[in-house]
Parts: sequence; structure tokens; C-alpha cells
Amino acid sequence: MHIAATELPFMQSLLHTEPLSIQYWLTFTALGAIILIVLETHKWLSTRRSA
Repeated sequence: MHIAATELPFMQSLLHTEPLSIQYWLTFTALGAIILIVLETHKWLSTRRSA
């Protein structure tokens, strides 16, 4: 949904958005991956301690 809002021309005009550069997409993807890794590691450590 976020990609459509920033990359599709009709959505850009409807929502008054502009396309993001590849640098922004890479930054947001990296941040999302870091958050995912941290949360999954926490979950894994929590279940390991409980067992």
C-alpha cells in the first residue's frame, strides 16, 4: 500500500505524494529488517529461556 501511494501516478495526485528515491527505499528496508531481526531474536531467546 505504501509503495502504491508513493509510486503510482494516480495515487500521487490523489494523496499529494512524491516518489521516493532508491536511497530512501533502501534505508527504510534496512531499518525494517533490523527491527524484524531484533524482535525475532528476542522471541527466540524468550522461548529458549522458558524451556
